[in-house]
Amino acid sequence: MSENRTKTDGYMLRFPDGMRERLKEAAEANNRSMNAEIIARLQGSTDELRDRLAMSAVPALFKELYQQSRSQGKKFDNGYIIVAKAAYEFADTMLWHRATPALYEPSDGEGR
Repeated sequence: MSENRTKTDGYMLRFPDGMRERLKEAAEANNRSMNAEIIARLQGSTDELRDRLAMSAVPALFKELYQQSRSQGKKFDNGYIIVAKAAYEFADTMLWHRATPALYEPSDGEGR
């Protein structure tokens, strides 16, 4: 390891048969190292989960916006923007809670 490199958190990994070769080919096709290819795929899976969570919130958010606009006699011309922003706020909150589950589990002594 060269002097200029910073220390990073390493993790040994065993690949199923053929996966290392497929990753190597994909990394070469994307002009990346194998490490960069693995990181990009892991990051992509998190981004994909964020998008799926946001999309799952959209129908309920549109329904809520529609009901509010009807009850207030208003028309929201920017409804799509409102819903999109709220959907990603929902997704980010869900991902944050998923990453920090210990904060939301009852401590000892608090019944389940």
